[in-house]
Amino acid sequence: MVEDKDGFYVATRIINPILLKFRQFISKKYGLQVLKNPHKYSHVADVEIWLSIERLRDDLAFDKIRTEEFTNSILRIIASHKSLSPQVYAIVDEIFYAMQGCHIHQLTKESPTLLISSEVEKSLSNELQATEWGVCPICSKNGDVAEKPLMKCRYCGELYCKDHIEPRLVMTFSAYQLYIKEYRDIADVIKEHWRSERGHPCIKYTAIFWKTYHKLGGRGKIVTV
Repeated sequence: MVEDKDGFYVATRIINPILLKFRQFISKKYGLQVLKNPHKYSHVADVEIWLSIERLRDDLAFDKIRTEEFTNSILRIIASHKSLSPQVYAIVDEIFYAMQGCHIHQLTKESPTLLISSEVEKSLSNELQATEWGVCPICSKNGDVAEKPLMKCRYCGELYCKDHIEPRLVMTFSAYQLYIKEYRDIADVIKEHWRSERGHPCIKYTAIFWKTYHKLGGRGKIVTV
């Protein structure tokens, strides 16, 4: 068990072999020069993550941090990046598994005693629910074709990334202008849906939204679906 080992043992015997895979991936993707001068490439997400984990490894080896701090920091690294390549995620997940005995996506089900802050848990909530990796259809329209964890919309069943998983009302600009005049009691909600750059237009959500609104009697009612 990792808990029975000192920081130096864990860093050198458990983490280092996995970080070697990370170095090989980095050098293959960005060239050997990245290993000679990695800080020149620190603006690249893959390299930034690699450098961050290597610093954590060093801190663990010299007993500057404990294993639980190392693990929490791994989760923060995952949570702070909007998208990770499948290769990088797999390597980071392998480190996490070696430390905790479960994969990141199994965290809430199989490691209930793991000490993570509520802030980190909230940031990770969408990643933990991811069903598969792929290209988000909304991101692709904006030129972002990077693969990332995708989740299934609870209304339409389509897959989206964490930035676009929440459903929005479907409406044309003319319909929007009509709605904010006709439905003044929920005008702020309609404006929020129209102006938001997050989420995805969802036909099924829209149908349920208006059905719920009229079922509640319309005017002055808060629509929650």
